[in-house]
Amino acid sequence: MVHQMIALPELLTFEAIVVILTVGKVNVVLFAIYRPGSQLVFKAFFQELTSILENIMLLSDHVILLGDLNVHIEKNDHVNAKILSNVFDMFSMQDVIKEPTHMHGGTLDLVVPVINMPVTRVRVYPSGVISDHSLVVCQYCKVKEHQVFSNFLECSSDDVKAVILKAPPTTCMLDPILTSLFKKHIELFLPYLTDLINMCLKTGSYPMIFKKAIVTPLLKQPSSDANELKSFRPMSNLSFIAKIVEKLYINVYKSLDGGVGVKASGRERVQIED
Repeated sequence: MVHQMIALPELLTFEAIVVILTVGKVNVVLFAIYRPGSQLVFKAFFQELTSILENIMLLSDHVILLGDLNVHIEKNDHVNAKILSNVFDMFSMQDVIKEPTHMHGGTLDLVVPVINMPVTRVRVYPSGVISDHSLVVCQYCKVKEHQVFSNFLECSSDDVKAVILKAPPTTCMLDPILTSLFKKHIELFLPYLTDLINMCLKTGSYPMIFKKAIVTPLLKQPSSDANELKSFRPMSNLSFIAKIVEKLYINVYKSLDGGVGVKASGRERVQIED
């Protein structure tokens, strides 16, 4: 196993370390973070967190964020929990810690891998023994490349249709036809798209065309200097079909043993490889 430290810009709202671990032919990016609980959660925290994630997502498809964020993510109706969850959704990441990690309650310590990563055997040890925070342990299971899965949950045509109809009618430059026209004639495309998605799930592959995006540089803040490159952040816009496929992938994973990616029968690990 080979590791490489990644240099980060100066951060004002949290401390962080980013390391790339090379496991076989796979680069796994670990993003360890500590945000002091004594500090209030400001908008700048989410902006810095988003900026770092945008950059490290370019390094690998296998990214895990972990550490003490000191945000009560278990409070679903709290504004900070909602914003943090939206950030994770933006990068197709999902927290696997589902229980309190502090002696006074609250899920403050998180392990947040990209949806398709096989992070399993998550264990939260009792807090208040060595620290007021719990020790959190998990396992990353390397899956052989091009592994084929014969047992998987299929997407029905009704599942695909429901996601398409709920999606915003926006059109990307990569779309061959207008989204409004696609929705109008959905019955014509539905059988082929359903077969494509299920074939991807069965073979563990993902079409390269769905990985393409239109990247637009946006100012991080209205007051930022437009003459400075660091004032911009990249905004990626996928094709409409790519967004639909991504959403359906997430729905399938959420239905697999609580979204961890392990099937109850025979404890078979399931992962979609690029």
